[in-house]
Amino acid sequence: MVRYSISGHTKCIIHKENRHLEKLNRRLDPFEGDVQKLEQWIIENELVTYRRMIVEMYMNAHASICYTKLKILTNGTAKFPAVYQVLESAKRHIHACYFIFKDDATGGPAIDIMKRKASEQGVKVRFMIDGFGVPHLWSRIKMKRKQIQYKTIFPVDTFKFKYWRPKYIQHRMHRKILVVDGKIGFMGGLNFSNTYAVDKKPFLNWRDTHLQMEGDGVNYLQAAFLDDFEYTIKQHVREVDYSPEHFFPDVHQDEDNTTQYTIEVDNIDAFDHVPIQIVCSGPDSHYRWAHHMFVSAFYGATSSIFISTPYFAPDSNIMMALKTACLAGVEVHLISQGKVENPFVKMTTSGFYNELMSYGVRVYQYYKAVYHSKVYIIDHKFAIVSSSNLDYRSFDGSFEISCIIYDQRVVQRLERDFWADIRECREITPEMRQQRTRIKKLPEYLLAQLAPYIKI
Repeated sequence: MVRYSISGHTKCIIHKENRHLEKLNRRLDPFEGDVQKLEQWIIENELVTYRRMIVEMYMNAHASICYTKLKILTNGTAKFPAVYQVLESAKRHIHACYFIFKDDATGGPAIDIMKRKASEQGVKVRFMIDGFGVPHLWSRIKMKRKQIQYKTIFPVDTFKFKYWRPKYIQHRMHRKILVVDGKIGFMGGLNFSNTYAVDKKPFLNWRDTHLQMEGDGVNYLQAAFLDDFEYTIKQHVREVDYSPEHFFPDVHQDEDNTTQYTIEVDNIDAFDHVPIQIVCSGPDSHYRWAHHMFVSAFYGATSSIFISTPYFAPDSNIMMALKTACLAGVEVHLISQGKVENPFVKMTTSGFYNELMSYGVRVYQYYKAVYHSKVYIIDHKFAIVSSSNLDYRSFDGSFEISCIIYDQRVVQRLERDFWADIRECREITPEMRQQRTRIKKLPEYLLAQLAPYIKI
């Protein structure tokens, strides 16, 4: 439970039970709650510098270490074909949670597959979407007619007064989760929309990063979805054949051949036996876990911090962590949006550049497409692929999900994407900032100062 409102003060309350996540963490925890065993794992994997973050997420955020098969999906051209293929393989259930899911040339085929699976094959489909990202009304009607259990969390497309209270306006479901049969899962930054997939209009393209999982990590995505869905429907999810194995099958056994599709490991985009932590954060906790994760990661850095985020409006703790890292000789690179869908967001982000650059942070703006990737790489040792930006809304008002990856093979793969993005960027220098006119400086300054209150 946490309290806050549109003005930044504490007024609103959200109660959400995370029973699936808590039970799953106890069942899958390889260390059985023994912190000394976790400490030994940290030493063996040469992650002692980041002990604070790892132990804090393990002890308090129900984020145990688990091993999973992982595939990096760069942009929608990699994600959407994989999603269609996995949806076609569904035999038991499909669970989808998105901020934006449009019924267009990209989202439409996925909706059609889910409708067909539900009506013809009896696959149970649960579909949850945020109120701001809700599809057109007729799309929802079509899904409900095809036995899809469709729910909107924090709806705003209604004339009822209660949905316009600060509780609903400020709190958003920003997670992007898809789980099929409890065995294949997706998470990351990509919504379902043509803007993530179309190549014919470069300005409308969005650059983003997503993950595909197979293994124990999928169970954590499943638990996060079920906890959110139960909060939305105000009751526990039950099925005729419900059992813990129904939603959380033994991923190491597939005797019933429930899911035919599997990730093919190539050690280029797909990797096996990858240690990860899944961290859920949102306004249902006393603590801002995404914020704690980033602050601890930045303070623990010893050589480099690579940040990819479209919306950069950090609070004083994030700023202090980055400035402290620079003073300690850590190399800090930040990629943010050049082409934007909202000019006010770009002006707000730019309002933080001068202070960071004065400490040595190198800032880049991406112009090949609208930048939406949220990847954070620390010391070439671990990476965070997240739905969370470095801004007040992600920390205070949104339900977010992050994957911390402790595998140098995956980290090197993500670094290749990072440097490829840099080549499409324009570096912002102190000299360029000094040449701005007062007309440009004033709105940047004002919006940066107002960021905690307007939740940009």
